[in-house]
Amino acid sequence: MKKFRSSKISRLTGLGKAVTKAGTQLLIDKLESSQSVENIRKIKATKEIVESMGELKGAVMKLGQMLSITEDLALPEEVVTVFKKLQSNAPTVPYEQMKNEIKKELGQNPEELFKFFEKTPIASASIGQVYKAITKDDKEIVLKVQYPNIEEAIKSDLANLDKLTKLFKIIFPNTPNIKPILEELSQSIIEECNYESEFENILLLKKTFFSHKNIHFQTPLEEFSTRRIIASEFIQGDHYDQTKAYPQDVKNSLGTSFYEFHLDQLFQSKLMHTDPQNGNYIFNQDQIYILDCGSIKRFDTDFVMAYALLTHSLRKENKNLFIKALVFLGVIQPDDNNELIDQFFNTAKRIYLPYTKEGVYAPDKFNPVQLISGLIDGVRSLKNRPTPHEDFLMLDRSNIGIFTKLRSWQSKIDWQEGIVKYQSPTEEEAIKFFKIK
Repeated sequence: MKKFRSSKISRLTGLGKAVTKAGTQLLIDKLESSQSVENIRKIKATKEIVESMGELKGAVMKLGQMLSITEDLALPEEVVTVFKKLQSNAPTVPYEQMKNEIKKELGQNPEELFKFFEKTPIASASIGQVYKAITKDDKEIVLKVQYPNIEEAIKSDLANLDKLTKLFKIIFPNTPNIKPILEELSQSIIEECNYESEFENILLLKKTFFSHKNIHFQTPLEEFSTRRIIASEFIQGDHYDQTKAYPQDVKNSLGTSFYEFHLDQLFQSKLMHTDPQNGNYIFNQDQIYILDCGSIKRFDTDFVMAYALLTHSLRKENKNLFIKALVFLGVIQPDDNNELIDQFFNTAKRIYLPYTKEGVYAPDKFNPVQLISGLIDGVRSLKNRPTPHEDFLMLDRSNIGIFTKLRSWQSKIDWQEGIVKYQSPTEEEAIKFFKIK
């Protein structure tokens, strides 16, 4: 365990060392002709970066977690396996440092506050560590405790993440552009440091989605919660990787629960949990427990209406409505040429229409990230492009997080049932909203 570094200089030095070591591995690559040796070098370079991310925490580690949920959609599978270590098993910060943070916030040492306090954290995340405790009235709880001066550390990180993105592009030239991920990260991660807001988020999500009987949120405990500590009930269960060994009927049930919850969040409630990295979930067979609610998104009504018009246009294969939706969302311009519009339309149909067929079936194994990335990269080469609606950033992050789980489980789902229940009513509202006859 290494002491947590929050100062700008120490964090920049730590990141710089990782980049330098990784760069050295790549330089050796150029002297080797064997493809297998080159791949080994690339994985070693990635391990250097991931090790640094895990030790630095903050925005650097958060970026790594985001990349890990893409499974093999954006990076080679063996590289994503390295990144997955950041989901819950990153290097820990020494107990003495974290003990001081608890005393600052709650006024006493953990040993005085609780009947039992486990000094070894059960999870090490980007903003804080999670500890298990037993209260004096025998309740099993967990405390998520922020690292010292984490907000200062994050602000330093955000100015230097471009160094990592450039290196990723060198290591893996086919990696999709991750600049949008960084933009979204910059907007959300500072907000996630306010655990008082997360406390309120949990209560709001529990109230809004109580009808989803397989989706649960931990009950927060006000007595031991502050701006920098959040306490909640302890949940015993399996981590995401363990669910891959579940029976197929259980994975089907999990997939259906995730899918319908996702549709409800977007089309009905317009309120979404937007941090779907795998370490944020615990599973008990077909029950899903969401552990971290620091990142949620309230979608604008106009965005949801335009997105519903988009899905409606694809199901009806109506290009005119498709154009209207994408112009409103800032993806295309009214005077764009037919070739570009056809590219968007055909790509969108290829991604979306397979899930509108009747019947119960598993997700297609194609790679939507590569399809979209290639199209968007081509558009970026054009001048005077509009800026797409900012709500896309959070939605795309959630879409990828859900899709990779369903694809990994090969969940057999009645996709039409979810569309009829949650999506179609909003599509009808969208027709009225845009005054379409």
